[in-house]
Parts: sequence; C-alpha cells; structure tokens
Amino acid sequence: MERRAAEGAAALSRSASRARRRTLLDAIAADEPTLFLRLLDGSSVPAHRELLQFVSSCVKGLPPGDSWDLSGVLVEGEPVSRDVVVAWVEVVYNASPTSYADDGAELAPDDAGRGVPAAALLLFADAVGSSGRVVRACYERCRGQFDALRVKLGSEQLQLSLDGRGYCCLPSGDLIECTVSRDEVIRQLPMPQEAAFKVIRPQVAAQLEPMLHLAYRLGLDELRAKLHAFILANTMFRSSLLTRPLLTSAVFSERVMAAVDRRALRDAWVDSIVYGAGDVARDGGLFEVSSISAGGVVAADVALRRPFMGSPAGTRVKLDVDLRTGQMCRDDGEVCMVGADVCKLVVGGAF
Repeated sequence: MERRAAEGAAALSRSASRARRRTLLDAIAADEPTLFLRLLDGSSVPAHRELLQFVSSCVKGLPPGDSWDLSGVLVEGEPVSRDVVVAWVEVVYNASPTSYADDGAELAPDDAGRGVPAAALLLFADAVGSSGRVVRACYERCRGQFDALRVKLGSEQLQLSLDGRGYCCLPSGDLIECTVSRDEVIRQLPMPQEAAFKVIRPQVAAQLEPMLHLAYRLGLDELRAKLHAFILANTMFRSSLLTRPLLTSAVFSERVMAAVDRRALRDAWVDSIVYGAGDVARDGGLFEVSSISAGGVVAADVALRRPFMGSPAGTRVKLDVDLRTGQMCRDDGEVCMVGADVCKLVVGGAF
C-alpha cells in the first residue's frame, strides 16, 4: 500500500514538473528582452540584442532600439514565417552559454519551431548574416531531413537513402539497392522501366539541385560529401537513376555552379585536363584493343580503403575487370559499373 502511494506521489510530482516547464520563448519573455523580432503578420519574437549581435551581422548593424523588422525578409520568395524565426532563435540560444533551465528541468521546445523545413531555416540564417557556428547548428537541427530523397511513384512513396548507396531500375521492374558487396530488390515497380525512369529521374534531380545549392553556398561539407557520394553511386550502372544529360541540365544548374567555391572549380578543371586521358569511357575509350590475353578479364580480391556506396571501409569484394571495356563487375555478375574512370577504383594499389 505504501509503495503504491509513493509511486502515485512520484507520478503527480512528474506531472506537476511537466506542467511547470517553460518554452525558451517563455523564458526569454520573462527575462527582460531587449529586442523584438517583428514579423509580417504583426506578431513578434522576443530576444536579447546583446546575444544576437554576436551571431548576426544584421543585428550588429541595427540602429539603436528594441525592434528588428523582419517583415521584408524573403525566404524562397516568401515572407519569413514565425516558425522559421522561432527555430533560428532557439538554435542561437541553444548554441550559446546562456541557460534558461527551469528548476533544473529541460526547457520544452516551442511548438512554432518544430518541423521547420531545413532549406527555409538555413536560408534565413544566411539571409541575416549568421555566423558559421550558427549555420552549422541550424544544419545539425534539421540534418535528419537530408537522410534520404522521397520519390512518389503512383500511389507509393520510395525512400532513397543518401548514405552512398546506388539504385537501379531493371527491365524486370525490380528496383535494386546496391552497395559494393551486395544488392537487394527493395520494390517491384508498378510500371515498366522506361516509364519509371520518366517519373523517378525528374524528382531525384529536383531534390538534389536545391540541396547542392545549400551545401555549396553555405559551406556544408558533410551535406556536400553525402550528395556527391549519392551522385557517384547512381551514375555507375547501366540502369542508374541519374544520367550525365540529367546532371548537366537539371542538377548542376547555373545557381548551383555559381555557388561552388572558385578553388574547387579550378581543381576540378585541372583534374579534367591532367587525368582526362585516363577516362576509359570518353570517345569510345583511350586504346584500340588488338589483343588481350586470358579473355581480357582480370580477377581481383580487393578491400575498400574508405566507405563507398553504403559499404564501410575494409569491406572485401571480388571483382572482375574487363580491360577491353573498362567495365568492373562483382564476380557474381550482379553489380557492374560502367562509368568513367571505374578502373581507377582498383588500380590504385590492388594490382
């Protein structure tokens, strides 16, 4: 009996504690805010100018006063929403030494800041001149939105992981998920291969383009690496989701290329000149083959030096490399890579 009474008292205590929990905005509002972020809808978000001026060049340049007019700030062509501003304020305060713990309890997140689209938050952070630390914290807050692409196919939704895996649509209608060491049928498509390509490819491109723009413009190295790995893995197969014409026309757009660091462009251009001669796929190949012994296929037992296509470093795989075509296949014949420079994946120390 006493035990039940004690458990009941503890439950009531926890319930009361939850009822007392404040949101961050509640805490700021009760702590004599010195700046109010005015929005187009007439509402405002409280903050402290003394903190925001250290992380935002726009706040640092404000004239004296307690008001910051955000009614004219556009994000993706629309006035910035309260949700985005609240999410940004939460990021700023959570990234600072300032603490608003309520009797030792963690502050509850404000409902207005939940579920904010990643692009809107990051672009707002950029628009108000946020510091690199705040921009990175905004990315950390919403990084889960960059874990996969979501593609509609009829009444179904496909989720394509952004961890380096490749995907293929086979003539049989199977959607294959490929890593270096294995492949798996993850969906039977409800339409023929070509029809599926016409539906899937534009959606993949439409999601990659704004992500690449964000990654390049804001210097988000982790996101950039994830997107590059996805693009590589999904251009390597005969039935890949991405093609070179699609990349040049819809993914690497003018605004994406304008956001690329100039040094990175220079390095890529030099690489295209220095290493271009070894591109086995360009102009039908570098060499005219007259004779190759042993059928022209070299068998190799190799291990990954670094993570690749969703497989961790150290993964062992047996490969057959066709010296006549540059094609590299897993020895079971299920995974074949036919993109440019595929032989370099194994030549760098395996042979």
